[in-house]
Amino acid sequence: MGTEKIAAFNEAWAAMALQTMQSFWFPAQVSNAALEILAKGMTPYRRRAVTNARRLGRPKRRRR
Repeated sequence: MGTEKIAAFNEAWAAMALQTMQSFWFPAQVSNAALEILAKGMTPYRRRAVTNARRLGRPKRRRR
């Protein structure tokens, strides 16, 4: 589980850095830049959280 969190952090950091660089290249979008950077950064965490919630929410299978 710790490795998964570190991977999510690294993926989020890379996505936010890329979005930051794109906002520098297209200055007309500066007003939405902070929100877009935050959204890019939260995506990996949300994806893993949803996946874990689905996995943990499943009913346990009985062994025969």
